[in-house]
Amino acid sequence: MTLPRRSPPTPGSRPTCWRQSSSRTPCHGWSWSAPRTHLSHGLAAIRLRPFNHAGPRQAPTFAVASFAQQIARIELGKQPPVLKVGNLEARRDFTDVRDIVRAYLLAAEKGKPGEVYNVGSGTATRLREVVARLLAMTRTRISLEVDPARKHAVEAEVYVCDARRFQRLTGWRPKIGLERMLRDTLDDWRRQERRAA
Repeated sequence: MTLPRRSPPTPGSRPTCWRQSSSRTPCHGWSWSAPRTHLSHGLAAIRLRPFNHAGPRQAPTFAVASFAQQIARIELGKQPPVLKVGNLEARRDFTDVRDIVRAYLLAAEKGKPGEVYNVGSGTATRLREVVARLLAMTRTRISLEVDPARKHAVEAEVYVCDARRFQRLTGWRPKIGLERMLRDTLDDWRRQERRAA
């Protein structure tokens, strides 16, 4: 089946990266999976494109959970007081996973089949600030060490979400701020590491 010719996606349906040049360019091509599934099979497919999200129970393969787990381990003496980090100058749009779950529920209730929606806070936070906030939540003295294995060969300097289209449709806004997200993630890793001790 040949897909009908479509006009470019509307603002808020395509992720954008803010690069050092301040120009807005697509992070990657607009996904046709939801429209194709909807048109080809008649399924009410809706696609959400959540930007970076974190929170309790996230795997330590992601930056925030990795930082939190390392701090929890350091507090318990399970590893030396050195937090291994990657590129802390990168800026990412973080949203608490619980707010992302609410977004999925709202999309199922109010989303239009075949559409794609961005979901995120609309604010890009430097990873250096994320680490500083987490370190402020511990009494343990911890130094930083850049681990080349945690750096990406190619990465955009800034990812920030334009969720206006989804917000207009559903009224969704993040309810959980960065500080609470970080504290809850760190407290969760403290519980996990104590249980594993």
